This record gives sequence, structure tokens and C-alpha cells, in this order.
Amino acid sequence: MGFLEHRFAQLRNAAVDLRAVSMMNRRPREVAYLGWTGRGNLGDEAIYLAHRRSGLGSMAPYPADRFARLVRPYAKTKAVLLGGGTLVGRHDWLPRVDRITGTFPDALKFATGVGVEDPSFTGRRVYTSDEHMRAWSTRLQGFDSVSVRGPLSAAILEKYGVETRVVGDPALLLNVPISRPVPQREKHVVGINVAQVEDSWGGSMSRYVVELGQFVERLRALGVSSRLLSMTAGDQRLAEHFVREHPHVELFNYRNSVDETVRAISECNVVVGPRLHLCILAAAAGVPFISVMYKPKCLDFSLSVCMEEWSIPSDAVSSTQMVEVFEVLSSRELEIRRNLKNNVAALRENLQSEIDLNKERIQSVAR
Repeated sequence: MGFLEHRFAQLRNAAVDLRAVSMMNRRPREVAYLGWTGRGNLGDEAIYLAHRRSGLGSMAPYPADRFARLVRPYAKTKAVLLGGGTLVGRHDWLPRVDRITGTFPDALKFATGVGVEDPSFTGRRVYTSDEHMRAWSTRLQGFDSVSVRGPLSAAILEKYGVETRVVGDPALLLNVPISRPVPQREKHVVGINVAQVEDSWGGSMSRYVVELGQFVERLRALGVSSRLLSMTAGDQRLAEHFVREHPHVELFNYRNSVDETVRAISECNVVVGPRLHLCILAAAAGVPFISVMYKPKCLDFSLSVCMEEWSIPSDAVSSTQMVEVFEVLSSRELEIRRNLKNNVAALRENLQSEIDLNKERIQSVAR
């Protein structure tokens, strides 16, 4: 990230937090939400949108950084929600959790469908450690409910003495918008993604981009169309460059709209890419996916919906392997879609039951 881009991100984040302060102070909500919202990452927006639509209660984002001290501790706020994303374990989120629980010391505390950083992951930098996990364990043991995205997250927390259960990622609660019917296409369409990820096995995604280029050319030879889907503005810039090299690839313009992106995904037969929430939104839409796993969180989610068989580590990915997996998925598409929908339905039931229980807790406090 260059100096100007970094400076713009700082100003944007400050504006987002000031808007969050205004929302919390102008009209207090029942639930203060802590997450990375408003920063243009569709994965984080999808999690927040799912929580807002879940029926838990009126909700507003809590400022993630410098302006949190300006939020007034209104009595109407009955709960704080650590809403998802791979936040648990990260040292930079510990003070954020402390700030929100300090602002609302008497509020209920929920962590729903969160992801946990894996201490064993080795990348360009350290994201968590045994010390940080112990500190997180202390905080989470004071929560009224804790649930996680997948079985790897559950195993890590259980190692540190935190009782939890797997409910899936909150974004699974989102459904395909039904304002217009999804068109039926004569040709197969594969949704693909190029991404600026923070880190990965092997330290770089450059190999994947090269192999993806070969993959779309081989798909074209098979009569299969490709559609580029972006989850951030940074992804979109990479996508535009990719399309210049592969002009037959359809470019879906990033609009920072969760519903439009879910709809674009739902029109695909298969989705391929590294972005975790691209795969999660594909699962929500019932679309089989090939996760190009760049961190353990990708495997964590794939395991939660029994799609790990079709996942490929980013440092071992090849166009040949992607084509082979795509052909198997295509030949068994109806079976795999049916199994995926059943697995997602089970997780949605777990998510909604936990949210309903937490809603009852909020209502009991309010009485």
C-alpha cells in the first residue's frame, strides 16, 4: 500500500468511526456491534447485514478505533455483539473488546459465529500467539454466549478452556434477493476472484493469479464462461488488470452491495477463489465452491459445510487441479448442491436458534 492509499484509508476509517459515534449517540440501539464495518470489505458488510436482519434487536456499529471514547454509555444498550470475522486471537482486537465492554459494563456480551486465528499459521507476520490466546480466553469466559464459524475455531478455543459450539458464519443467513428471478443460462458460468489478501501460505498469491489465467483459458476451450467477482475495491483493481489480459472474462463491477453480489454469485454454477466470504456467500446461495485456501480460516469454513474435499491450498494451486475439481463438481453438481444446501440449512438453524436465545436474554434484561 502506497503512502497516499494508506493516508486515504486512515481518513476513511476516521470518518467511519465518527459516523458510528453519531449513530450510537443520536439514537441509542439495543445492541452495540463490534466489527470491521464501513471499510469497503463485502465480507465484513455481509456479516453485519446478516446480524441486522436476524431479529436480535436494533443495532448500530461501535467505533473500532480512536473515537470510541466519545460514545455515551446509554442505558438502552442492553448487549454488545462481537459479530464475526476472524477477530478472536488477534492482539489488535483485544483493546477494542475492552473498550466496548468498558463503555457498556452492564451489557450482555455475545460472540456469534466468530472465527479464531490459528497460532500455528506461519506467514509474513504473527497474528496471534499463546499469550494472546490466553488473554482472549479470559475475555470470552466472561461472555454470555460464544459460538464459532467452524470446527478448527472450536478446537482452538476449547484448548484454551472456552466452551463453544459451531454455528457457521453469520453471513450464511443471507438469502438470494428475490426481486427478480435468477436467469437460467445455457452455458456453464464459473465465478472467479483475484484478491489482495493480507497474508497467505507461501507468502504470496502471485502463483494463484498465473494459474487462474491458465484456468480461465482452459475453461474457454471447454465452452465455459468466467465471471470475475470482487469483494473489495482493491480486488476490483486487480480484476480490471486481469480482464485486460483475458478480455473474454466477464467483469462484475464491484458496487459494495452485498445483495447484488449474492445475486451475481447465484447465477454461477461454481465459484473459485481465495476470498473467504466469496465462498461463504456462494454457500448461502447454494452454489458449490472451490476454496483457494490462503489461511486456516478458509479450511475452517469449508469443513463446516463439508466442502473441504474441493479446497486447494494457495501455495499448491495449479490450473490443472482447478480444472479437474471443476469437472468433478460439474458432473455431480445436483448432488453437491443438494448436500451443500442441507449443510447450510443445518448451520442456519444453529445460528438462528442462538440469536433467538440471545434475543430472549435481551428482552429479559429490558423488563
